[in-house]
Amino acid sequence: MSASSSTNDLRNRIIFTILILAVYRFGTFVPLPGIDPEQLKIMMEGNQKGLLGMFNVFAGGAVSRMAIFALGIMPYISSAIIVQLLTGVTDYFKNLKAQGETGRAKITQITRYGTVLLATVQGYGLSVGLESSADLVINPGAFFKITTVTTIVAGTIFLMWLGEQITQRGIGNGISLIIFAGIVAEIPRALVTTFELGRTGAVSTFMILAIFVLLIVTILFVVFMERALRKIIRSKLFINLYGMLHPRIGYAIGNFVSKKGGNYLHSAERNKKISDEMSIHAKKKIDQGFDYFISGHYHQAEDRKLNDGNMIILGDWLSFFTYAKYDGSEIKLHKWLENWNIKIN
Repeated sequence: MSASSSTNDLRNRIIFTILILAVYRFGTFVPLPGIDPEQLKIMMEGNQKGLLGMFNVFAGGAVSRMAIFALGIMPYISSAIIVQLLTGVTDYFKNLKAQGETGRAKITQITRYGTVLLATVQGYGLSVGLESSADLVINPGAFFKITTVTTIVAGTIFLMWLGEQITQRGIGNGISLIIFAGIVAEIPRALVTTFELGRTGAVSTFMILAIFVLLIVTILFVVFMERALRKIIRSKLFINLYGMLHPRIGYAIGNFVSKKGGNYLHSAERNKKISDEMSIHAKKKIDQGFDYFISGHYHQAEDRKLNDGNMIILGDWLSFFTYAKYDGSEIKLHKWLENWNIKIN
């Protein structure tokens, strides 16, 4: 792939991500049907502090406007956490996890179903809570509950889909970017409120300055610790100490840390994109007379025939347990079972 095509791909991904985030921001201004905006404004003015105000920040202000994205991406996050916990305690989810790409696809599907279920329950609870507030709902009743639950669930599913589109076709993790965009969108309003409190004397100027200094110090501390941790992990002393661990303990630690990375779990579409891009480079080398093009690093395993040669992507030792072996005449990809002592071709 040429440098110009790589630049174009990056630019397209950035533009796509910005457009998706713009769609998300637009959705936070689309209100639920049947809500009196004046009564909603009065109610939210008295509830900006506390849990509701914090939830409003994570939802990008959608709660204060009672928009179709009022639940934000929280049902999806809750469902993912529940599935993750079940993976550690139930044999069914453990078996799915051990099935590689197929198992991960099933886990993703279950997470989506869980998202719909949680969004339905939370949407119903929200509709009941709105009806309990005097004069907030114009026409309370069963029809309002049905429309509210339907709209909230549809908004959550659409938001989940937007996040997946960013992950696959944009830059970074889509769910994280949506949460980040919601928080950043509320920063200007928070600053205006803070300065207004300082102007009226409700908060002293010293306190405002102290808050900003504390914020800057916290950011610098986090950046410093992250860089320091990277240097420690890459040091010869740490590598030698890690090498002294029992293989099973080292594997468990590596498994846990690697799966925290944003690029560990790829969708089938993402895997195909990586494989197709890699095959472009592989064909060039094979056409030059090379018999094999071997690549590591990517969390997928593949042995593909290309013209007169082969492209081999080695996979990993966390889900595929694959390795390449030269038997004197050819190189083939093999798999090592999880019990560590049985090899299969």
